[in-house]
Amino acid sequence: MVAVALLPPTATLGLMIGSGEWQLAIGAGLLLAVNIVCVNLAAKIVFFLKGVKPRTWLDREKAEQSTTVFIIIWLISLAILVAIIYFR
Repeated sequence: MVAVALLPPTATLGLMIGSGEWQLAIGAGLLLAVNIVCVNLAAKIVFFLKGVKPRTWLDREKAEQSTTVFIIIWLISLAILVAIIYFR
């Protein structure tokens, strides 16, 4: 999933920057950003559904904190991407 979602837009981004096609490069970069956000969300959902959990109480506390931070960063990233797509 990662290779299919991330490699083509990354290669296109590099090719378009190299050829000076900035509008196409921006589109490829936007697609790459959306794919990164979606791959991260898919990974979190799979871990949650499969029941992957930390073993010790200290790791559980760290996981709860990082999950909260992840959700906040993910929501901010999603809002920024939606705004960019909407205003583009």
